[in-house]
Amino acid sequence: MHIYVNNTFALHVLKSVLAAFTAPNLPKIPTGIKDPAAVVYGDEAGIHVAYIYEVEDARAGEVMKALVDRATFMGARIEGYTSKVVGGRPLMEAVGSAQKLLP
Repeated sequence: MHIYVNNTFALHVLKSVLAAFTAPNLPKIPTGIKDPAAVVYGDEAGIHVAYIYEVEDARAGEVMKALVDRATFMGARIEGYTSKVVGGRPLMEAVGSAQKLLP
């Protein structure tokens, strides 16, 4: 399973983001999780930091809970911080399943 996380914040709160991200009590991501992609970009909504985690299906619930806990921790400390945590199947696997539904 893949888990996609997109964190968004305004540039003027970057100092708060760095303080929260380096806080010793920031909830940890479980060990042994692959972090195959990370992208940082900006647009009119602010700065976005996007991650895609590759997770064994059996650990998906544990990892999603940890990522939501991290997002909640950050959101409570950073003005205007938003985070989306979405789980799903790898793209090629999903395309294969969708193709079976086509006439």
